Amino acid sequence: MRILILKSWLTNIGNGFIDRGAEAIVSKAFPDSTLVSVGGYTKLVEERRMKTISNILTEHFRKTSDLKSDHFHPAEHLDPDIAILPGCMLYEPALKTYYSTLKFLSNRDVPIILLGAGSGDYSQEARKYIKRAISELNIYSLISRNDLAYDIYSDEVPHAHKGIDCAYFIDDWHDPPELNKSFSAATFDIIDEPKVEYQHEVVRPHHSAFDSPFIGLGKRFLRSYTPISTDGKSYGSKLSRPNTFISDNLEDYLLIYKNSEEIHTDRIHASVPGLVFGGEVKFYYETNRRKLLDKLVVGEIDKELCRINRGKLEEEKEKQVNALVRAVKLAK
Repeated sequence: MRILILKSWLTNIGNGFIDRGAEAIVSKAFPDSTLVSVGGYTKLVEERRMKTISNILTEHFRKTSDLKSDHFHPAEHLDPDIAILPGCMLYEPALKTYYSTLKFLSNRDVPIILLGAGSGDYSQEARKYIKRAISELNIYSLISRNDLAYDIYSDEVPHAHKGIDCAYFIDDWHDPPELNKSFSAATFDIIDEPKVEYQHEVVRPHHSAFDSPFIGLGKRFLRSYTPISTDGKSYGSKLSRPNTFISDNLEDYLLIYKNSEEIHTDRIHASVPGLVFGGEVKFYYETNRRKLLDKLVVGEIDKELCRINRGKLEEEKEKQVNALVRAVKLAK
C-alpha cells in the first residue's frame, strides 16, 4: 500500500514535530507499506504569492479569473492509495492552503485521513468553512488531537476517533542522547520571558525563526530584536540573552528538551516533547490549543510544573495507531 503524508511547513519548528510524529504513527500502523512524505512549503509560498497577485489585479483590473498557478506540486504526480493530512489543518488558513491538492486527490477518489487534527480557531465562522470544505473533499476519517475538534467535526466524516497530537509520538521517531548536564529550557516566542527561579542553567530555544516564506526570518522573530530588560539586566534583544538557541534541525531541539528537567514555555510544541521525554512543563499562554495538553498531564499545566501521565500516554498512543488501521481498512 502506498501512503502519502502531506506535511505542513517548517516555518515553526513545532510543525516538524507534528510531521515526524505522524510518520511514526503511520510506520507503526503499516510497517510494510510504502510511505512518501511531501512538504507543504511550496503550497504556502504559492498561496501567499497568489493572494498578493490577486489583490493587485483586483485593485487595478477587477479581474482575477485568468490567474493561474505556475508551481509544481509533487503530491499531484503520485498515485497513492491513501493520503494523510496531519496537524492543525481544521483551520481555515491552513486548509485553504492545501485545498487545491486535496481537491485533486479527491477527484481521483483517494481517501483522505486527518491525523492528529485540530484548530487554532473554533469560531462559528471557522466551523462553517471547515464543514463546507469537508463536504467538498474526500475526507474519510478524522482522528482528532483534542476532544473539542472531535465534538465539532466528527459527524462530518464516516469515521472518527478522539485522539492525541501527533507530536506525542516524537520519541518513536527520534530518541536523543543524554548530555553531560541537565538544563532548564525557556522557550518564549509569543510573550516576554517571565521571571522564573530556574533550578538549572537555562537554554532559550526559539521556534519561529522561519515565519515567512518571503522574508526568511519571520516577523515575530524579527520583533524579538526589540530591546528588553529582565531582572535589572539589559539585553539588546531576546536573541542576545544567555544560551539563546536557534536551529533548522529538529534533532537539536529534541536534544535540548530531552535533557531539560524543566520546560517553561508559551509554545505547545515545546511542551509536548518536554513532557514525552520526562521533563516537567509549565505553559504560559492562553489558547484553546492547550486542550491537547490537558488530557495527558497530571495537574494544571498553566499553574504549575506538570509531568505527563505515562500510562495514559501509552494507552492513547496505542489507541491512535489502532484507529488509523481501522480508518484505512474501512476507507479501502
